[in-house]
Amino acid sequence: MRTPDRSRPYHRRGITLFEVLLALGIFLGAIAAIGQVINVGTLAAGDGQLNSDAVLRCETKLAEIIAGIEPMVAAEAQPFADDARWQWSLTVTDGPHADLLQLDVTATHNRLNGTQDASFTLTRLVRDPQLYLDATGMEVSQ
Repeated sequence: MRTPDRSRPYHRRGITLFEVLLALGIFLGAIAAIGQVINVGTLAAGDGQLNSDAVLRCETKLAEIIAGIEPMVAAEAQPFADDARWQWSLTVTDGPHADLLQLDVTATHNRLNGTQDASFTLTRLVRDPQLYLDATGMEVSQ
């Protein structure tokens, strides 16, 4: 049987319970931080998608109005055909010059609880369509 040599320092083998708990605490803290980063990224991606959809819906509705598919009269909170949570509004005002109209189209998205979480407004100046009708001698039937 060997007797311990007291001239050499003691070298332990393995790790202590304190070291295991410390490593576990650092690991769990890192996992929690990474989880928060993933959560924030997911929310930002959803907001970005809603904002992009709002822009596209505004452009589409404005093109429909200018093409004559939708009437060029003020409208408030009209639902889109494909999704009732998306709504559009149109305001028609006099433009900065004679015979110009300013069209403001706004697309909004509402959550299920009724709060608004995305909105975009697109403005465009167009010639008054009545000018063309007056030039041809026609009248607008409203």
